[in-house]
Amino acid sequence: MIECARRRLAASGLASVRLSVGNVTCIEAGDATYDAVFDFGAIHLEPQWPKAIAEVRRVLKLGGKFFFEWATGTLLRLPYPLTTEGFGRMKAPDPKQLMLELERSGIIVGQNFVCPSVAAATSFVGDLVGVGVATESTKPPCLRLAKTSAM
Repeated sequence: MIECARRRLAASGLASVRLSVGNVTCIEAGDATYDAVFDFGAIHLEPQWPKAIAEVRRVLKLGGKFFFEWATGTLLRLPYPLTTEGFGRMKAPDPKQLMLELERSGIIVGQNFVCPSVAAATSFVGDLVGVGVATESTKPPCLRLAKTSAM
């Protein structure tokens, strides 16, 4: 997959974009290395997901963006124990826990998220999709999750 992405980026004139594959709890990059980190359905499968979120924040530059899509609903997560090592033993976080951990780690999401229940029912996307911005603050603000039916 990564080679396919590199070819597509090169064909689009974006060969300078750096792609990497690794362990989300121990990213092989220095502090404040990336302008953006993308997580499309991975961190919510990691048993040490709070550590993974802290690691994302560590490698993001101040003001860098974290784009995420997570499957947090029980129905969406049903097949995961069959396909993901260790998932059956982990305590799966709910949307509020994930969002609070982002804020605690210094990734501020605010209202930059949706809970697309209709789209999630099709399995095309997770049920929590958003963008967070890396800040120096690690204080969790008050957070309210509102469900929406479309993105």
